Amino acid sequence: MVIAIVAIVVIAGSLLYYFVFFRTQIERAEVRLQERRLELEEEEIERKVKEETLRKENLEKCLEEVENWRKGAFE
Repeated sequence: MVIAIVAIVVIAGSLLYYFVFFRTQIERAEVRLQERRLELEEEEIERKVKEETLRKENLEKCLEEVENWRKGAFE
């Protein structure tokens, strides 16, 4: 009888630990992982926007230099 009571208490304690502590830690870790993924995606988008802006600036600069060269060559 005592063994059954001890077993029930141990099982109840194990279930309590699992649902109160262990599972909530896993859920928090998943939330942190999702937040980190979102941050990385935002950083990647920002990096791509910066690269595209730099490419456009370089293209405009090259076109301007070609236009200046063309004007100088035909004058």
